[in-house]
Amino acid sequence: MRAQQMSYFDRNTCEPTVVEDARRAAAIAQRLITERDKEHVLATIAAQVAAGQMAPDEMADVTVAVQAARTRGELADALKIRVTDLKVAPPRSGDLWLLATAFVLMVVATSAAEGGRSFLMMLPGLLLMATAVYRLNPHLERGPRVVLAVLTALVAICPAGVLGGAIQVEILHR
Repeated sequence: MRAQQMSYFDRNTCEPTVVEDARRAAAIAQRLITERDKEHVLATIAAQVAAGQMAPDEMADVTVAVQAARTRGELADALKIRVTDLKVAPPRSGDLWLLATAFVLMVVATSAAEGGRSFLMMLPGLLLMATAVYRLNPHLERGPRVVLAVLTALVAICPAGVLGGAIQVEILHR
């Protein structure tokens, strides 16, 4: 036993066999993939062809199947791998910088403004933050991604406001 897997020796086939928790694998297989995930997989396939690990005619068949895939399960089938082994595209470092920039913009807006105007000055930071959170969660479907992005941006108002207010108080004391 290891995490969600159980391995045993199958006497009928005379091979070791690994069994996954079917519920977990089914949940992973149903997750939607993005165009960025497809681009990531196709770039990896192109690198395998360049390295001589895959034949060009095999690449054509796999490319068509990858382009048609909508879920992780379909993508795993196209690549002939177990769905639990499938790794999709990692977050882009630019999205993380976008998130940090958004927070800094919100802090600057709060420290520079007085009262209600600070919320209006925070809007660019809020939009950047929502965009970054949306892009950092490609495994979620569109509706939940939008909700998560908006809620995260709204929740970030509190720490940005506190930090910006502290900066403003420090400036006023000088």
